[in-house]
Amino acid sequence: MKVITIITHQVRGGIFKRLSILVEALLENGYEVHYLSAQPLALKKHEKLVPHVVHLPVKLFEGVWFWLCVSIVFPIALLRILIAEKFTAVLVFSAFYSLLAKLGCFFSRTPIVLFLRSVPWELRSITYRSVFLRGLGNLVDFFGVLSARKVVVVSELIRKRLIDEPFIKAERVVTLPNAIVYPKALIENSRKNASSSKPISKTNNVDTFGKNGDLADIGVSAREAFEQQISPGPVKRDARAASGYSVWQERVDDKSWKLWLGGFSNRKRELARRCHLPEKSIFLAVSGELNVQKNIDYIIRVLGATASEKPVLIICGDGDQKPKILAIAAGYGQLDRIILTGWLEDPIDIIAGCDVFIVTSRYEGTSNAMLEALGAGVPILAPDTPEMREILIYDELLYDAKHVGNFAELLDSIAGRKYKLERIKELSHERAKALSFQWGDKVIDLIEKELS
Repeated sequence: MKVITIITHQVRGGIFKRLSILVEALLENGYEVHYLSAQPLALKKHEKLVPHVVHLPVKLFEGVWFWLCVSIVFPIALLRILIAEKFTAVLVFSAFYSLLAKLGCFFSRTPIVLFLRSVPWELRSITYRSVFLRGLGNLVDFFGVLSARKVVVVSELIRKRLIDEPFIKAERVVTLPNAIVYPKALIENSRKNASSSKPISKTNNVDTFGKNGDLADIGVSAREAFEQQISPGPVKRDARAASGYSVWQERVDDKSWKLWLGGFSNRKRELARRCHLPEKSIFLAVSGELNVQKNIDYIIRVLGATASEKPVLIICGDGDQKPKILAIAAGYGQLDRIILTGWLEDPIDIIAGCDVFIVTSRYEGTSNAMLEALGAGVPILAPDTPEMREILIYDELLYDAKHVGNFAELLDSIAGRKYKLERIKELSHERAKALSFQWGDKVIDLIEKELS
């Protein structure tokens, strides 16, 4: 069978990672996978992976002209592909892409499967200030959702919100949670354990830094960035990669998992050394593009309200909010307690040595970075929203995002009471186990069942 997906260009973040997981699963199950894009994607090379690259008359993959060209060229290009060949489905990770595919799918009778991790018009109310752009975007998203034969969402709450909208039928919306993603080093050692009669040594299971010699020092301190007035410049959303990009998303054996968890102290010791900070520090990690949605300034205010000096914030990412974040950190006197790594190809190498991963987003549905942190055995704290509560369940893993003081008290408790962190770790590991499954295979089962 053949399927095709659409993505304008390679972007950093969860959508491309989830797309990569699905593409690899489809290829491993004998599917022929095509993709339509404005640039070659850094996907794992395979004889059944077929690119369709359209060249647009723009230099930058952003701005009004870029999206206008995409809106004109992509529907026509996809129509030609779908008429020339028979496809089982068009798989898309955005309501906008679903709407672009509608023309070709209407004439070729090819069903669209749309994957959503949030209700798009709810997210746009946070990220768009212009009433006109917000209204236009909401209209595009709504008709994009209506264009899909099946809409796959990550939680029952999101499903309920969608089917409460007019014209969206309940039978067209199905729920499939996202699964955790294990670190590469853990997967590799699990495979060795499975294929070898000799047990893998503990030292080989614990080091995520050993193969990354370029990480002698991790990023820069916020003070250094602030004093040197380091500017992020334009965010390079179209980061190209020459080699194949592989996302590791599969189960690991219990023995390898326990050895990995047992190696945390080694990873933390190495992280502290590279950050030039005491090992007794409580390393808090956040990850992603530094934009308004991520709400990083909130956690800096929390850091400033803690009585303990142990908590240290490691920010893995970059973006247009970086100057504001540095200014807030300076205002709260927290420049020496913040490390900026910039963009990293695989931030889990850093996160795996942290005591806690903090989800800061105001609204994100299911955070892919959180799922990667769970896969690395890192304890999770997330805002107490209905979406996060459905995933994490336990009160101990959720914090009140409306009150800085309450969260500061929680961090002080973690820093001063070892049992508090151990409890959060125990519950996080339990949720990691519950979310450990082959997501790509589940999607294939859904496609074959729902579209047969």
